[in-house]
Amino acid sequence: LLVTISLWSAGSLVRKSQPVTDHRWRKLLAETRTELGITRDVELRTCDRAISPMTWGWRRPVILLSRDADNWTDECRRAVLLHELAHVARRDWPVQMLTAAVSVVYWFHPLMWWAAREIRQESDRAADDLVLAAGMPAATYAEQLLHVVGQLAAQWLHPAPTMARRGRLTRRIGALLDPKQNRRPANGRTSATILLCTGCAVVLAAMISVRAADAEGSHKDTDRPAPTTGSTPSD
Repeated sequence: LLVTISLWSAGSLVRKSQPVTDHRWRKLLAETRTELGITRDVELRTCDRAISPMTWGWRRPVILLSRDADNWTDECRRAVLLHELAHVARRDWPVQMLTAAVSVVYWFHPLMWWAAREIRQESDRAADDLVLAAGMPAATYAEQLLHVVGQLAAQWLHPAPTMARRGRLTRRIGALLDPKQNRRPANGRTSATILLCTGCAVVLAAMISVRAADAEGSHKDTDRPAPTTGSTPSD
């Protein structure tokens, strides 16, 4: 139910949004796409809510901006576009949609929730590293993250890749400002590997549980006394 509501909410925001026509935004989008080597068309849209910028869609990706996006500084605009385009380049949207689908099936398993959290965090870390690799200073980028989060009116529940969530911001900023942090380029294979390994572990645990239940049932049947048949005297 939670996944259905969150998907519907995010999809509704995108459907009701308006294309961004400001030439400064469109020029900056073209420049950042070239900078990250993205050849696919990416649509830039804005909604009427104070949300964190997010990426939606796979074949025709959309970057959805907050209603206050026109008031952002040039540095903030560039940071937002670099981060969201990094999600597009990494193809994080289909990976996170797959994660949401698997979470629906194995909602009862704690390991699945751990894997889903790790995939989201790894996605954000990799996108942050791509922003820094594009030349934005870590302190400047951290400041823009705080600025975006400070304008959020509510924390929307949706599984799409977003620029900032309040719950993980402190750890992300700490990683941004850590000069010893490993910033080697990452791709969606890490998330896919986490999801695959978790799926295998969950399936294996389920098989072991089923076999244990079958063994217990067989043991009970063995311990049960065999039925006796009575005999009648022959005439």
